[in-house]
Amino acid sequence: MSGGVQEIADWLLVQSGAPKGAAPIDRDQDLFESGVLSSLQVMELIVMIEQASGKRVDRLSIGPGDLNTIDQIEQRFFDPAPTESEQARAAG
Repeated sequence: MSGGVQEIADWLLVQSGAPKGAAPIDRDQDLFESGVLSSLQVMELIVMIEQASGKRVDRLSIGPGDLNTIDQIEQRFFDPAPTESEQARAAG
């Protein structure tokens, strides 16, 4: 998990009201159905995503399911980790 995604995961854990030292939220756990996140917190989550990713989020482009799990957030808003061949090309 990239640093930005970890920042989002940590923020979500705090928002859930979990005590310090609680187990992390599963990456595929539905954040809304489990009560970790409410619809009222969506805008705050989007601001967190912008801060963690360093990119502006086009709010009109957010679709159903883009914010339901940590995995979906990572896939939609964070660049995937480069493969070894991509790293080699960039280095050389």
